[in-house]
Amino acid sequence: MTFTNASSAASTSACTSCTITASNELQITNSGGSLTMGNYGTMSSSGNVIQIQNTGGNLTMTNGGTVSALTKLSGQNYGCGGSGSTV
Repeated sequence: MTFTNASSAASTSACTSCTITASNELQITNSGGSLTMGNYGTMSSSGNVIQIQNTGGNLTMTNGGTVSALTKLSGQNYGCGGSGSTV
């Protein structure tokens, strides 16, 4: 799965109008394959948490923008070896 927060799917330029916000929790979850994620805008949660989770493959994240959460920012990958890592 590919998830991109940018002005277009192929863009890697900063984007001031590309905004994803949540008042409580912003969660991106992928099960059953690799997750490639690019953020070139703003992702924020004013209330609680931002969580990015992948199960079953590689997790690749590129952040060329801003990611902010009031209490917790979490990235988890349970990939090919079955082990988990949290950032």
